Amino acid sequence: MFQPYKHYHSQAVEAATRTGCVDFNKIEFLAALNSIRQQTFKPSTIISAFRKTGLIPYNPNKVLATLRENRMPEPSTPSPSPEQPTTVESFKRQGEDILREALDMGLPSPFKKKLKVLLVGGLAQAYAGKVAFEDFENTVAVQNVRTARQKARRHQMRMGKGGLLYQDGARSMKRHKDEEEVRKAQAALSRAQSTMMRAERAARKPFLDEMKAHTREWRTARAERKRIMKALCVEIRKRGRGRRV
Repeated sequence: MFQPYKHYHSQAVEAATRTGCVDFNKIEFLAALNSIRQQTFKPSTIISAFRKTGLIPYNPNKVLATLRENRMPEPSTPSPSPEQPTTVESFKRQGEDILREALDMGLPSPFKKKLKVLLVGGLAQAYAGKVAFEDFENTVAVQNVRTARQKARRHQMRMGKGGLLYQDGARSMKRHKDEEEVRKAQAALSRAQSTMMRAERAARKPFLDEMKAHTREWRTARAERKRIMKALCVEIRKRGRGRRV
């Protein structure tokens, strides 16, 4: 009802303007309101409005269909870019996903058959490449083991005749090794003893210096006592001779 109401209101404004009205104010609007209402609210218009809005008769699809037409399209979520398959399993999984999408899209049957044949052939090539790569790795591993054995055999031939060490040679090597260990241990013990002796001397040095100082003082005092005793004896002898005279 609002659309025809607006239409007849516009006609009333246009008619008033043609008759010299420059300001369609409230007074002009109230004067034209009765005519606008009579032209707008007709029984046929009211019944048509109820029918088009789905109220009478009741039909919700009238409104729902209009909403579906005017609904803004939802922004499509960008699908993640597919990763490049690096293994046979990933290649198979992506191929099956593509084939499933093709079936859901309702593509022609010949195209789907071609796509399936392409997937099967690609999987066969991938499996063949995987087997060839594993065979190559096994060949390289066997070659490495063979090379290691040859190096070990040449080393054994250098160490002893016939590729094995003699028992005397092994004992000699062990004896030299033990002697070397003993020499290293003795050298380490000698260094430790020298270090301990230097530490002991450094610790005794203040005590020895003090003892030497006391010894010098004692010897000086002893010499002084001897000198005093000698002088005292001389004096006593002198006095004894004087008394005799």
